[in-house]
Amino acid sequence: MTSHSHVSNTENSKSPWTLVFIDWENLNWIDDNRKAFRLILMSNPAIYREITLEQIINDSPSYIHRWNVMSRSDVLSYPEKWSAISDPLFDAKCIDIFKDVNKNDYNMLFVQFYDRPIKYLHISQEELYEE
Repeated sequence: MTSHSHVSNTENSKSPWTLVFIDWENLNWIDDNRKAFRLILMSNPAIYREITLEQIINDSPSYIHRWNVMSRSDVLSYPEKWSAISDPLFDAKCIDIFKDVNKNDYNMLFVQFYDRPIKYLHISQEELYEE
């Protein structure tokens, strides 16, 4: 990964960093400002940064704390059942519903509820599994 902004000559925008640890307990989509990823500087592994999900997925040009992925890994070892809530069909429906929604759209979807909180949200099993 590389940082969009730079701190010094040692840590500039072209300095490669490697992801070495994911804190799965702190990683979630609702509270995306928790530090869940640990990166080390390739040129000096004693230098590390702990960053948030927001810093990785926010691609707004005005957001200066973002990080860019240089190369992806084909393998990611995550805890058992971490990638699913409990119901594979429900998970598949959620993925389908949000597949074309970017983070800004997702945030805007829920901003309206800050002014008018939802008291009750009910979706019947029939509505959830309709084709």
